[in-house]
Amino acid sequence: MKEFEQHIVDVSKQLGCSFADDELVLEQWTTENRFEFLYRCLWKIDPEFQGTLSSWKFPENIAGRFTKATNLANAIKEAGVRREFGHQTLLYGGLTDVVPLFLDLIERIPKNEAFLDVITSYRDQKLAQACANIRPSWVPEFCRRLMMSFDGRYWYPKEGFPEYVSPFQAVDYWKAIESGGDSREWVAALIRVGGLDGHSGKLVNLQATTSSGPPIAAKPKLKPTPPPKPKIDTHGAETEARLTQKKKQLEQLRSELDDIKMNIVQGKCESMLIEDKMEPLKAAMAEQDERWVTLLENPVDGQAKLQKALDDSEARSQKLENKWKITRDEKLAVLEELKQRSENSAEIERLCAKTKEAITKREQLLEDSDVRQAYLIRLQKRLEKLESDDCDRMVFTRRITEIVNNIRKQQEDIEKVKKDITGLHKEIRWLQLTINRSFDLIEEPLFQETPNSMKGERIYKNFNKIHKTCNKAMECLRKQSKIARIIEHLTDRVEIGRQSTVDSQLEQVLADLEQVEKEREQLSAFAGSQGSTGQ
Repeated sequence: MKEFEQHIVDVSKQLGCSFADDELVLEQWTTENRFEFLYRCLWKIDPEFQGTLSSWKFPENIAGRFTKATNLANAIKEAGVRREFGHQTLLYGGLTDVVPLFLDLIERIPKNEAFLDVITSYRDQKLAQACANIRPSWVPEFCRRLMMSFDGRYWYPKEGFPEYVSPFQAVDYWKAIESGGDSREWVAALIRVGGLDGHSGKLVNLQATTSSGPPIAAKPKLKPTPPPKPKIDTHGAETEARLTQKKKQLEQLRSELDDIKMNIVQGKCESMLIEDKMEPLKAAMAEQDERWVTLLENPVDGQAKLQKALDDSEARSQKLENKWKITRDEKLAVLEELKQRSENSAEIERLCAKTKEAITKREQLLEDSDVRQAYLIRLQKRLEKLESDDCDRMVFTRRITEIVNNIRKQQEDIEKVKKDITGLHKEIRWLQLTINRSFDLIEEPLFQETPNSMKGERIYKNFNKIHKTCNKAMECLRKQSKIARIIEHLTDRVEIGRQSTVDSQLEQVLADLEQVEKEREQLSAFAGSQGSTGQ
């Protein structure tokens, strides 16, 4: 997540956002910063958006904010973003909501779109724009003729311009231009045509050749008087001191000139920033211009109209408040009804628990019947092995009859439990269908109220959560009962295995008992024969 946030911050710097110089992380971005980033992304995706989305400045009134957020959301959807979001996401969304939206817009920026590689900040852009707009108030004639450029401090020729140019070359200017030859030739021709004679090295009197007025009288020739000769001993020192003073003055003037130029650039930058801030204010004033002018022209009528508008606004707000109270009471009634419906889930849980107990009892009875049936079979086999004189047939018959009656009674109980379980299943299914029908009946009016208000949408979402929670609870109860049955079944199987082990041990004990009885009979018979022999 941190890598995505850093990527978004880097892209904002490349787009030239005004807050890029503040070195803010994504969590510190304000809503206006987010809007500026989205605006610049849309401008890069499609320049036509600059016609509909001209300024990202945030209006002070809440209605203007909602309108701007709605227009921005529609523009993002037109750009091809299919993510579910709205103006609430743009105004109040967290990082988890807006980061995927930022990434989708960044992916839709054309790959061949050029970002700001050299000028990466808004301040640098304004400074460069101001420097580009600076025009010198006076252009020297030589620089104008040679078409030199001004960078704010120095004049410089274009690239490829020769360092030394001789103006005393007899070259035809127009032929040099048409032939496209050496630039030095046509520059020299340009200077020559502009008023310098190439052969004599003297300036040509252009006014005398082009003007049709009377000739100007020549100046009288006076005898030149040489200046007084300076003293040899003080001339060098005075000249050096004067040169030093002039250099200091020149450096001071240059520094003052640089400061003045920098102040001019800064003033232009500040003026451009102020103009950018004044644009939304002018647009807002243009919308309200006629009404304010009317109010100022006729204050009495304007005050009456303004008071009437305030009264109407107060009446509308009171009406909306009453409507909100009525809607709130209706939604509270629906919520109470939903709470009552949710109480039925407790009844369903009770029925499920009762069903679970009945199923457990039925399975236990079935296992007991199997055990007793196996025990009955073993007793019958035991009865067949016994002789008629060794046992009382009436006792065994009575015992068998009791066992059979008990088994029949258990089977009747099992059938009764089955019927109860079937009835409980039917009742559970009926309650489920009733709950589903109730949910369907309540869902339709809630869904109709969803587009009208935020509270209706919130109630509809909570209603869906309750429905899903109820279904999950029913599914968990089913799974729990099934798991409990499986556990009890496995426990019964373990008990049956243990019981079978006990039965096998009991059979061994019975076999040993029979053998002991046979030996006892043999011993008693042998003792009887020995007694008769002794007599």
